[in-house]
Amino acid sequence: MDEFLSKGGKNYIDAVAYHFYADVSEDSDANIRLIRMIMDKNGLKNKQLINSEAGTDGRLKGEPDIIAAGYVARQYIINWIDGVSLFNWYQWNNPWE
Repeated sequence: MDEFLSKGGKNYIDAVAYHFYADVSEDSDANIRLIRMIMDKNGLKNKQLINSEAGTDGRLKGEPDIIAAGYVARQYIINWIDGVSLFNWYQWNNPWE
C-alpha cells in the first residue's frame, strides 16, 4: 500500500479500501492503525478508509453461533471505533465452514 501510494497512486483515488481479515477480532485494530499510518504518511489523512471485506476464513468452524456472532460484533465495533467508513462482512454461512 505504501509503495502504491508513494509512487503516485494517491493522486488517483477517492478512498482507501483494504481487506482487514484477522485471526481474532482485536487484531483488526492493529491492521487498521497500520493502514492509517501509511495513509497519514502519504498525505491521505482525510480520505475515507473502507474495510471492503472481512470474514472468518473458516476459523469459527464448529464454534457455537454465539461465539461466531461475538466475533462479528467485535469486528463491527472495532471498525467503527477506528473510523472505518464502510465495513463489508463477507459471508456468514461460508460453505467451507
